[in-house]
Amino acid sequence: MAYIYEKGAEANYLHFCEPDMRRGTKRHHMGELTMEDVIADERPAKLTIVLNGLFDVEEVRKNTKASGAAENSEPCSPEVTRTNGQTIITLTTIRAENHTLKPTPHK
Repeated sequence: MAYIYEKGAEANYLHFCEPDMRRGTKRHHMGELTMEDVIADERPAKLTIVLNGLFDVEEVRKNTKASGAAENSEPCSPEVTRTNGQTIITLTTIRAENHTLKPTPHK
C-alpha cells in the first residue's frame, strides 16, 4: 500500500492507494501474472492504519479511482477506534481504489 500524508493550511489529508494484490497467485511480480491470474476473483482485504494521537477521521471521496475499480463501488466507511493515545483506522474493501482520509484532532 502506498500513502501520502499532506499537511495543508486548513486541514491535513492522508491519501492512500490500496493495491489490487489480493488474488490467489504466488507470482513474484506483476510481469509474471497469467491471464488466469488477472481474471481471478478478488478477495476482501482488511487494512489497518495506526496514527499516533487522537483524531476524528472523515473519508473524503474523490473522483479518481484505480484502474478496474467498479463505477458503483461503495465508500470504504472506515471504522475508527481511539485507544492509548492512538487512532486505529480499519477499512474492509474488495476493489483496489484510491482513498483520502481527513484526520482532525479529536475534541
